Amino acid sequence: MSVAHIARAIFVAAATAPWRTGALEEFSIGVYGPFTSLDMRIAASAVMFDLDFQKNFDAEVRARFGEPIVAIPDLHPELRVKLQVCDSNSNTRMGMRCGVNMLLGQRGYEPVSAIVGGWHSSICIPVASLAAQFEVPQVAFGCASPSFSNKISYPYFLRTMPHSTLLGKAMWQFVEHFLVPSATIVYAQEPYGEGLSQSITEMAAASGQSFRLSAVGVPYMPGIGRYDPGEARKKIDVAKRLGHRVMFVAMTADQGSGFYAVAREEGL
Repeated sequence: MSVAHIARAIFVAAATAPWRTGALEEFSIGVYGPFTSLDMRIAASAVMFDLDFQKNFDAEVRARFGEPIVAIPDLHPELRVKLQVCDSNSNTRMGMRCGVNMLLGQRGYEPVSAIVGGWHSSICIPVASLAAQFEVPQVAFGCASPSFSNKISYPYFLRTMPHSTLLGKAMWQFVEHFLVPSATIVYAQEPYGEGLSQSITEMAAASGQSFRLSAVGVPYMPGIGRYDPGEARKKIDVAKRLGHRVMFVAMTADQGSGFYAVAREEGL
């Protein structure tokens, strides 16, 4: 995960969020992501943006922390941005709770004008669907599932990284370029993994070479302490029995870390 993606997402959200002119008024941006389960730098990036943005209009903050890293020319004198942060913990239910609370302005949150996040497509899908009903833009720094390219279903969704179809294309080009006779794609059974697996499988089919690929799905096990090595070991055993010497893994980092630990134990 790139910190630049996160910062860029917040700036895009600030630019697209609706706000009213007139008396000085803040508008609120909600930031959610897998802080505790994946990377605290996501939360740190949000705080850094907040401080750096304040430097553009708050002399006290500028005197304490220095000149803005990103200077904003001709900043509207009435524009103020407030960040609210929520931890999804790589858990769909917790991530959806973040979105609901931020959009409805409940459980200690104020209603937001834009949402920044998240990382997992499985969480982005329900949050983006709800945000569309409220006509609130959502800018993700992850969520690479190809399904988000459908602007009829997700009219208010944007992201600062490409969708996984491009990665699937690169995987298939690897197979063709290096004359790989056969390969296995092991994917997590959630939107990102399934989308990436589908992408490379469709490219193989379009080339009339579906026989070169096999796919093995691993159950999606989100949240700290909920990864079941036994389930992963069963699927690794299936992949090993296929006998292919090349294996692609289509998983987000939180799923991949658990899977790779088991794969090493199994000699992969």
